[in-house]
Amino acid sequence: MKDKFCIIIPCYKVDNHISNVIKKIDFTFVKHVIIVDDFCPNGSGLKAKKKFGNKKKYSYIFLKKNSGVGGATISGIKLAIKKHYRYIVKLDGDDQHDINTIKKFYRIFKTKKNINCCKGYRKVNFFKLQGMPFTRFIGNKCMTFIFRIISNKYYIKDVANGLIALDLNRIKNLNLGNLKKNFFFEQDLLFSLIELKANISQVKTKTIYADEKSNLKPLKVIIPFLLYYLEKLIKKLFS
Repeated sequence: MKDKFCIIIPCYKVDNHISNVIKKIDFTFVKHVIIVDDFCPNGSGLKAKKKFGNKKKYSYIFLKKNSGVGGATISGIKLAIKKHYRYIVKLDGDDQHDINTIKKFYRIFKTKKNINCCKGYRKVNFFKLQGMPFTRFIGNKCMTFIFRIISNKYYIKDVANGLIALDLNRIKNLNLGNLKKNFFFEQDLLFSLIELKANISQVKTKTIYADEKSNLKPLKVIIPFLLYYLEKLIKKLFS
C-alpha cells in the first residue's frame, strides 16, 4: 500500500483558484492528486485538466450531477482506495487552506503510529478574527460548541474546517455510504470517527479568507444545521 499522500480536491465554482492550489502542492510527500469536478458549471475540473493533465500525478473525476462537497470527496476517496493509497487528504479548491499544514499531517502519521485522522483548526477569537467573516466566526463557534456537547469530545476544535487527512488502513470500518454528502460532511465524518474510537490529531493552520466567495451562505443554513444536530442528539439519547 502506497504510503505517500493522495490529495483529493472537490471542485465547485473554484475555476479562479484551482490552478493556484495545485501549484502549491509539494510532491516530496504527495504521490497523487485527484481532482473531482462536482458538476461545476464553470468547468473547474476541466480547467485543471487542461493545465496539468499529467496522468502519472493527477486523476480527474467529472460527476454527472452535483453531489455536494461530501459526495465529491467520497468519490475521490473511492478512487484512492482503488489505487491502493493509504493516506488521503481532503483539500478544498478555493485556496483557503494552508497547504504547508499537509506536511505536518504527514509527519504526524509517520511518527505517531496510533493516529487515524489529522485535521486542521483555525485559532481565532472575537478580538482577532484574522480575516474570517464575523458571521462565519459565530457560526463556527456555535457548531463546535454543540458538536462537543453531543459527542462528549471537548478537545475537538473548528469542526467546520475542511482540511482533513485520513489513514485509510486504520479506519476500514468507516462506512462512506452513511456519511452526509452535503456541507455536513466534515462534521459527519468526525462523528463517525469518534464512534469508531479513532485517534484524532489536530494541527493549527492559518486562517485564509482572501477573495472570500463561498458557495455556502451562513444565514441560509442555520435551520438545516440545527436540524442536523438535533438528529444527532436524538440518535445519541435513544441509541
